[in-house]
Amino acid sequence: MIELEYWQLLFFPFFFGLGWAAARIDIRHLVRESRALPRSYFQGLNFLLNEQPDRAIEAFVEAVKVDPETVELHFALGSLFRRRGETERAIRMHQNLIGRDDLPEDLKLQALSELGQDYLKAGLLDRAEDIFNKLRDSSRTEDAKRKLLEIYQLEKDWAKAIAIAAELPDFASQKEIAEYHCELAAAEMIRARPEVAADYLKSALERNRKCVRASLLQGDIEEKKDADWFCIFQRESQ
Repeated sequence: MIELEYWQLLFFPFFFGLGWAAARIDIRHLVRESRALPRSYFQGLNFLLNEQPDRAIEAFVEAVKVDPETVELHFALGSLFRRRGETERAIRMHQNLIGRDDLPEDLKLQALSELGQDYLKAGLLDRAEDIFNKLRDSSRTEDAKRKLLEIYQLEKDWAKAIAIAAELPDFASQKEIAEYHCELAAAEMIRARPEVAADYLKSALERNRKCVRASLLQGDIEEKKDADWFCIFQRESQ
C-alpha cells in the first residue's frame, strides 16, 4: 500500500498535460507550468525512481514548504506519514490544510476526514470520534459512519455500535449486529441481571436466528435459573 502511495506522486505532472490538452494551449505554456513546480519536487521523483523513499519524502516535504499551493501533494504526504506510523507529522500536515482560508469546502472536508484517520491511527479515539461525528452531516457521511463503527468496536461501546450499524445496512451485516447484542447480554449476565440479558439475546436472535453464541448464552441463563430454583427448594426443605 505504501508503494502505491509513492507512485501516485509520479502522476502529479500529468495534471499540467491534461490541462494543456483541454484548453488547447501551446507547449510553451506547459513548459512554463512545469517550471513553476519547486525543484525539490523533481528531486523527490528522482529519489522514487532510484528506490530511495525516505529521501523522496524529505524532498517532497521541502517542495510543500516552497509551494504551499500543492494541495494534492499535502494529501499524498499526509497519507504516507500515517501509513508509516508517523502520525504526528500526518496530523500537522492535515491541520495545516484545514487552517487554510483559501481551501475549497470539499477539500476541507477531505482534510478533516484524513485528520480523523490520523487520530484513529494514533489511538486518539475521542478526537477521532468527534471529527467523524461532525462529518456525519456532510457529503462524507457514509465513510464517517463506517469509521465511527470501527471506533465503537475498539471502545467496546456495543450500544453505540448497534445504533450506527443500523444506519449502514449495506455495510454492517445482521450477523455482526447480533454479536453486538450478545456482547451486551454477556455484560448483563456478569452483573447478575439475567432478565435484561435475555432481552438482548432475543434481539440477537431476531437479527440472526442461527446465532450460536446467543443460543449458548440463553442456555446458560436457563441453567442458572434451574440452579437457583434448586437452591431455593433445598433451603425451604430444611
